[in-house]
Amino acid sequence: MIRKLLDSVEDPRSIFYYRCDMLSDYKELNSLIGDYLEMRRAYKIRTSYIFLDEITFPREWYRAIKYRIDSGGSGE
Repeated sequence: MIRKLLDSVEDPRSIFYYRCDMLSDYKELNSLIGDYLEMRRAYKIRTSYIFLDEITFPREWYRAIKYRIDSGGSGE
């Protein structure tokens, strides 16, 4: 899927892949997503694709995702 996306997107930075098995909890996951979204804003990327491999490894991972959804993705 990522390979196909790379062929179709203008900017490869619009695709973010991260292995979450080294994250300990939702706070680290939230920070990681926030860092990516800041980079995305800096490069004026309007649409992006986020792939989080092994998402169930960080404790309470769903809290970071819910927070981002509830805040419209920005986390602000």
